[in-house]
Amino acid sequence: MHDQLRDRRRTGLVGIRSVVRLGVAMAVVAAIAAQLQYLADNDLLRTVNFFSFFTVDSNILAALVFVGLEVDGDSPIGWFARRCRGAATLYMTMTGIIYAVLLAPIAADVSTQIDWVNAVLHIVVPIWAIADWVTDPPSTAPDRNTVLGWLSFPIAWIAYTVVRGNIVDWYPYPFLDPRDGVEHAAGSWPAVIVTTLLLTVVVIGLGLGLAWIARRRRVAMIVSPLP
Repeated sequence: MHDQLRDRRRTGLVGIRSVVRLGVAMAVVAAIAAQLQYLADNDLLRTVNFFSFFTVDSNILAALVFVGLEVDGDSPIGWFARRCRGAATLYMTMTGIIYAVLLAPIAADVSTQIDWVNAVLHIVVPIWAIADWVTDPPSTAPDRNTVLGWLSFPIAWIAYTVVRGNIVDWYPYPFLDPRDGVEHAAGSWPAVIVTTLLLTVVVIGLGLGLAWIARRRRVAMIVSPLP
């Protein structure tokens, strides 16, 4: 009887988690579609610029991962999701923290003019990504090399942003903007470099923290399963 009750609870939690994962993925799609429509309607859409925001890229990856976690791991999207889950979780954690610490206080223009879209992409998805990682950690905790591998996309994105920004005179975030006289911009290349190095240290710490959480939670779930 006790085992049956435990199985029912576990099944119920798995079902709820699946619904939330798919719901959050759908919310990402709806938010990005709504923002694109808003920008197009107001003649503000610059497609390349829009998809150059780390927030947009990381949310798309997170949505794909949430959907992929709900399908067979042997399928292409299932394999992709399990392979990229840690990276997606780290990127969404970065998105939430950077928005809260660096962007929201100065009301930076991050091309999410619709309030609910902004909330979904910068708050809801980051919170769920972390919660999902904590409550259902991967079966194998990532090692240090894996964590460092997660940095490949942010590094490539920064390089792309800096090079393209210098060409088109546009930067998605003020802390990466070296132009002097632009409101809230870093204002110089040394300032951009220092900020980037500090963020790199923080991101490495976050990645190692996610790996530590995965190890601890997996051990805890084995030692003390759902009652």
